[in-house]
Amino acid sequence: MQWFTAHPFLLMAVAGMLAGAMNALAGGGTFVTLPAMLAIGMPSVVANTSSTVALYPAQLTTAWAYRDGLGPVGSVSLKVLLAATLAGGAVGATLLLLTSSDTFSRALPWLLLVATVMLGFGRQFGEALRRRWHIGPPAVIAIQLLLGVYGGYFGGAVGLMMMAAWGLLDNRSLKSFNAPRTLLVAAANTVAVLIFVTAGSVRWPEAAVMLAAAAVGGYFGARLARGGADVAFVARGSHLAAMREHGLTVTGPDEFHLPKVAVTDDPATIGVADLVIFAVKLWDTETAGEQARPLLGANTRVITLQNGVDSVERLALRGRTGGRRGRRCGRSTRPLPGA
Repeated sequence: MQWFTAHPFLLMAVAGMLAGAMNALAGGGTFVTLPAMLAIGMPSVVANTSSTVALYPAQLTTAWAYRDGLGPVGSVSLKVLLAATLAGGAVGATLLLLTSSDTFSRALPWLLLVATVMLGFGRQFGEALRRRWHIGPPAVIAIQLLLGVYGGYFGGAVGLMMMAAWGLLDNRSLKSFNAPRTLLVAAANTVAVLIFVTAGSVRWPEAAVMLAAAAVGGYFGARLARGGADVAFVARGSHLAAMREHGLTVTGPDEFHLPKVAVTDDPATIGVADLVIFAVKLWDTETAGEQARPLLGANTRVITLQNGVDSVERLALRGRTGGRRGRRCGRSTRPLPGA
């Protein structure tokens, strides 16, 4: 606990990056961000509201990336589901603000338990339900309203709950529901974020750091790959899984999607590179620098896109022990997670 209180913003940055990737895949980012907020001593209600705000931009970028798959769920239009979700989200967010931190702290283990079960067995649960039951559009709309309330109040694994409910109406694969899932989860949080911000129930310093945990390397690497360069990405954990399954999407004025990219968690499998773009968080410079050694040859150039004033010096130091120097050719602004 002392480490967390001594490095709160470092913890927020790591939690934000991990949670954004988790939400892009299936959900569950709250499992990372909420405990991180609580670990630095934030009251439980404020931790939950700040976590929701911090994850919101990443949810928007994910929903945008899935936009081509949007459509009705069975015979229920997306507009009807959206309206039910927005209404439920407003109710849930208001209920959360009316809940004391003591009461929410007592309820939180049970909320996390429900979300854990859904994350672990949600897809199997949904498939089992749809083999036994079928419900009509009115029931789906009512369930969507209730899930909107849950989404605005807490929201852990709400996307999986939505897909399980939709599977009782529509016989298509649960995976095909990813597009409406990301949109409607973002919709519930849109109204919740507006209510939380208006009520002044957000710890902005911590939320802003978590919100700004960004994939700088992914952005520049994607542009090189789009231009025809032979680009390989080095990623870990959920980021690695997401890029292997979905490719890489770059959002912005000139947005594009790379459906297939070369990505690994072992730089040694890539070999010597002509150019290395070094875009890790400053605190991870030394460790990542050691892991990047197999990429470096006599003529390799290294560009560091970090925001620390001593990033060049840190890489240069690693170069003196391993035949490499770092050069900074530019600096990055603060993009949204996943952009």
